[in-house]
Amino acid sequence: MSPSKDSIIGSQSFEAKMRVVLELRQNKSNEKQKEMWVLKSNFLEPKYKNRSYVLEFTDSLTFNNTGHRTSKQSGAKSNNLELINKVLEYHKKGLSYRQIEDKLKTS
Repeated sequence: MSPSKDSIIGSQSFEAKMRVVLELRQNKSNEKQKEMWVLKSNFLEPKYKNRSYVLEFTDSLTFNNTGHRTSKQSGAKSNNLELINKVLEYHKKGLSYRQIEDKLKTS
């Protein structure tokens, strides 16, 4: 999935309280590298949020910035027609939002 604030475990109020939310993901092509995504930052320009920062994990258990950035991954939930159609189908069957969420997690 594309990096998203939806990945935060807990209530929405937790995310809303934070001034900055970062996500670290494994780089798919290099196991010693991580991608750091800025998911939320109240005072940071959007151009810093649309691409990840590639960090290299060192033997001393720290990160070094490689200077590389990756493009935002596709697959945003709001543009996923298959997902939208599933949600609408479950909604027509009378399922609650929580039930729809549970079904989507298990399918």
